[in-house]
Amino acid sequence: MRNRDLILWIALLASPAAWFINLETNYALASWSCLSQWRVVIFLVSVGTFAIAASSGLVAWRRWRQLTGGGPADSRARAMAVGGAVLGSMFAVVIVAQAIPSLLLAGCQ
Repeated sequence: MRNRDLILWIALLASPAAWFINLETNYALASWSCLSQWRVVIFLVSVGTFAIAASSGLVAWRRWRQLTGGGPADSRARAMAVGGAVLGSMFAVVIVAQAIPSLLLAGCQ
């Protein structure tokens, strides 16, 4: 597998994986956060997974801008890059939306 293909696959799959990690980690830490009244950990998980999702979208977008040519391999790579950029931006928005309640609500609400 070429280096370009590996980067495109990582850019395509990193943002859904970051969202899943955010969802499961926040669920696992919810009871602990309620007992300790310390919400910073949940916020830090959200910030970290947002950074992963946004950076994977940015990497995919940069790869899309670098790709030129008209062969079938290049059209597949462009489609993967566009998909990675769209997924990265959309999952970053979802991670922010999931972080809003933890910022606005107290620990056990």
